[in-house]
Amino acid sequence: MPAMFLQLKRLKMLFAFSQFLLKLSNLKNNNYYLIMYGEQSYLIENLLSDEMCLDIFTKAKDGIKWSKMYNRGSEVPRLVAIQYEKNTYSDIPIYRHPVDEQPDGEEFNELTLMIKNEIEKKLGQKFNHCLIQYYENGSANIGEHSDKTLDIEFGTNIVNYSIGATRTFILKDKDKIKEKQRIKLPHNSLFVMDWDTNRKWLHAIHPDNRPECEKTDDELDYDGSRISYTFRTISTFITKDNKLYGKGAKVKTKEELNKSIDDTSRDDTSDDSLDMLKAFSKENHESNFDYNLYKNGFDSLNLKTINI
Repeated sequence: MPAMFLQLKRLKMLFAFSQFLLKLSNLKNNNYYLIMYGEQSYLIENLLSDEMCLDIFTKAKDGIKWSKMYNRGSEVPRLVAIQYEKNTYSDIPIYRHPVDEQPDGEEFNELTLMIKNEIEKKLGQKFNHCLIQYYENGSANIGEHSDKTLDIEFGTNIVNYSIGATRTFILKDKDKIKEKQRIKLPHNSLFVMDWDTNRKWLHAIHPDNRPECEKTDDELDYDGSRISYTFRTISTFITKDNKLYGKGAKVKTKEELNKSIDDTSRDDTSDDSLDMLKAFSKENHESNFDYNLYKNGFDSLNLKTINI
């Protein structure tokens, strides 16, 4: 019996792997360069056509409303912007992660929408939220972390589109801290990170303070600056009066939210930001993170009041 069980398990794994190879084959047949990393994550180079990429870096840099972002009172070493697509209720998708305060966002501009549409055509996944980050030089970086899945639609990919100078993306196994993968993210490339990679691996872009003489031409392009577009499929939404509903909130649907607003016995004053931060920390450290910690949802928007 154990032998039969193992054989069935192997067959299931082989079938799943064959389906993934078929997906990669379809992409390769469209002349995209792919390399497999971690679980089922991969890199697509030359995502957009030359015509689409014409002056794309300048258009992005000049056409985005950049903001500073703070975590525990300290400014993060990059500028950020948030763009999104409203849902049918005209409510805004929200992605919560460890920052003091969510920057103001705006609807997708023309350039971001073009990039999003091309990615959706390639992957067959819809995205409604984008965190855009400007790495001004080699010192600009982002620390090791897992994306927080509280508000992300379960099982979906997280994708990162790069323009500008090439930077190195680091994947580090949560359980085997010495096991790392280094992925070069060149101009006009898309890194597709699947759900399991985010669960089992940390990712980061470390500072690159090497002298220019040690860097390659593509690392020096655009004066060493890089812009990244991280697209996600978000299932939590915020109303114009700052009420939350959806996957990561305590109230799961718009209908329930409307009923709860009329419920005078409902307590809206409780602060669950500390519990949310503790859950975020667990997701950052545990490769077998229990998603049930997010099941009941949280209503806090920001972590500015926490200092632990």
